[in-house]
Amino acid sequence: MGCAIYRTDRVKPIEVKEYFSEMKTEHAAWQQMPRRMLRHRAMQQCARLAFGITVPECKPSEFLHNKLIPKMNSSESKKLPETRSHCTILKERLSMY
Repeated sequence: MGCAIYRTDRVKPIEVKEYFSEMKTEHAAWQQMPRRMLRHRAMQQCARLAFGITVPECKPSEFLHNKLIPKMNSSESKKLPETRSHCTILKERLSMY
């Protein structure tokens, strides 16, 4: 199974091929939906190469709870910058023209 991601800042697409014999595990999802799992694995690997995504070497649940979501007290939460919606940002950019 293959995947290609085209980026505007590159001349050639980033292409990845994954082989079922190398990726298959004994997990139930691989037994029930092997083609889907292989397709997802090919997309994941291609995205990692195309966008420089790295994955920690621990379980995803541990990573999310321990490293990605910092613990904040009430005074720190007040210091967070105000977030703008995607629509607001686009309107601001369009008003410049």
